[in-house]
Amino acid sequence: MKYRSLLRLPIAILLWVSLCLGLSPDLSAEQPGSILTSTKEQQAGLAVTVYQQNLGLVSEVRSFKLQPGLNQVNIQDIPRAIDPSSVQLRFIPPLEQIKILEQNFKYDIVNPKTLLQKYIGQSIELHEKIEGQVKEKITRATLLGVGDPNVYRIGNQLHLGHPGRVVLNSLPDELVIKPQLEWLLKAARAGQPRCRISYLTKGLNWTTDYLATLNSDETTLSLEAWVSINNQSGTGYKNASIKLVAGRLQRYPAAVRPMRGARLMAAAAALPEQPLFEYYLYTLAGLTSLPDNQTKQIKLMQAADIPARKTYLLKIQAPAAHYRPIKPGKNRIPVMVTLKFINQKESNLGMTLPQGKIRVFKADEKQGLQLIGEDKLAHTPKGERVRLTLGEASDIVGERVQLEYKKLGKTAYQAEYQVSLRNHKSIPVKVTIQDHFSGDWRITNSSIPFTKKDYRTAEATVEVAAGAEEKITYTIRVER
Repeated sequence: MKYRSLLRLPIAILLWVSLCLGLSPDLSAEQPGSILTSTKEQQAGLAVTVYQQNLGLVSEVRSFKLQPGLNQVNIQDIPRAIDPSSVQLRFIPPLEQIKILEQNFKYDIVNPKTLLQKYIGQSIELHEKIEGQVKEKITRATLLGVGDPNVYRIGNQLHLGHPGRVVLNSLPDELVIKPQLEWLLKAARAGQPRCRISYLTKGLNWTTDYLATLNSDETTLSLEAWVSINNQSGTGYKNASIKLVAGRLQRYPAAVRPMRGARLMAAAAALPEQPLFEYYLYTLAGLTSLPDNQTKQIKLMQAADIPARKTYLLKIQAPAAHYRPIKPGKNRIPVMVTLKFINQKESNLGMTLPQGKIRVFKADEKQGLQLIGEDKLAHTPKGERVRLTLGEASDIVGERVQLEYKKLGKTAYQAEYQVSLRNHKSIPVKVTIQDHFSGDWRITNSSIPFTKKDYRTAEATVEVAAGAEEKITYTIRVER
């Protein structure tokens, strides 16, 4: 016993010197004394925030039973599309006696190819059935290459392929059945602390679909909005607190991939909105489950008796035509039907409307709803106007003809146009004319007043009586 005490003395002195010099012992050679595996059954809380950019933020609470010294903690049931650089582990409350030494994301999933590649250069067994015999013939071989066919060394010969099936001894440590996060933790003492794990993942997205119904006299409409949450992240989220962020975040690098079709589920809940930085946050009431490869629908809002106004628009989009003569003849231009309303409390709305597809319906004579047009509703804050383009008017005809063209110099041109509007309806209509230009332009003469809407658009509105025709002329001077 006396000699053992003397042997321990130099080791203690070396450890004391290393600590004084600021040296730390090499932990890489130390093996964890405890290996823990945690699945979603150990979740104590789960929250998912879904963005409109194929992105989700997952935050979950778990607890681990740690032993003193090194502990390896494996977290299973995570998305395959996780961003490993975004993973965070925080103890609740912060604990100084637990240190995070290493963090890994294992995503090398078992499949025949990856499994065989781990055995290249190693000995394997080839089991071959022999006709008329129950017992299989077993051949020892060295796997040299994986392909079609595989390459084996059997004895002193190389074999390209083999009729037997490959039997392997064990699953390599590098491979996992499904993706998992792995931490190496050093605990000063035993305990079962709670921690919060958060990470970003692709494969989560949400969109908005609006259903509008126009009343019989086309003066008001009802509107309802449904949110569709698509989960293709590679795992499900059970009993989670779900939040949706409306708006587009700056991301580097931008990485958006198209979503494939999925199963559909529906749930009804009103989503209150609240500001979040420069975006809007919608929180689902209660807890919701998002199974993998499914789309869940939730009602965002519903409103009725929204004042609306139907208008007509003749939109000319041919700025290059002002720089050259046009062949004689009339050019038919469709007159589009538009629907306008204001997103305000006085109109029974007044909440931020996320962008999405809107479908407008109207009842026919037998009170059956018929689709009368679709458009994309842009992200619309409170107080903003909404204008939807529903389709082409069948009873209003628009034509445009170039009456005169002059070249005033190397870069200057002048052209005179006539727009004809014929109203075949039994009621008068108002049609807005929009013409578009480029360069330095101005209207020098016109039969009705035009306003400059922006740097390339001139606009005028004309009323056409029932069964009548109106002709509008204007002269445009352009310098490029």
